[in-house]
Amino acid sequence: MKNLMLAATCLLLVGFMGSCEDGGGDNNNNNDNVGQKLTCTINGKAWESNGFYEFILVDGDTLWGLESEDYSGFLSLTGIRFSDTSRVHFTVVKTGAVAGTYTGTTDPQVSDYCSYSPKWDYTTSKWMLQNYDINWTVRVTHFYKGEKFSGLLNASHKVMSGASSPYGNIELTGGAFTDVPLVRK
Repeated sequence: MKNLMLAATCLLLVGFMGSCEDGGGDNNNNNDNVGQKLTCTINGKAWESNGFYEFILVDGDTLWGLESEDYSGFLSLTGIRFSDTSRVHFTVVKTGAVAGTYTGTTDPQVSDYCSYSPKWDYTTSKWMLQNYDINWTVRVTHFYKGEKFSGLLNASHKVMSGASSPYGNIELTGGAFTDVPLVRK
């Protein structure tokens, strides 16, 4: 009887331990529910950020697949693709209705902008803003009680006259994001 009890206990432990799944990975905290993403086409190739609940650590910084903010009259969204740390970002000054179309030409001196950067870091992003004329459109299609939002975006990056770029002109088309939760600051 003692051997039977010991065998049953061992079987239960093996069964219990075998049923536990590792839902994490090396670079995110929730593979089972990666959440919303930002998608678009960049120079004819599909681009997709990682999800809202995914993150990686790069040089001591935590990079989230999708970040959004609603702060001091601004609405902002950043999508990062972990495989190459490229990012798509926009910040707009909210109108009273919030949902609507926002357009502009990116200027580092202005608070509204939309851009693509082949790397997430500040130096590359700043370089992109200083060497490209960027015409963009962001359309917020839904703004749900300040809790989440959806929309579309496009941006045309043209190398400025007198500047050079290893990336050439960049066309970001068909950008879309759906039901992205807002973080307030």
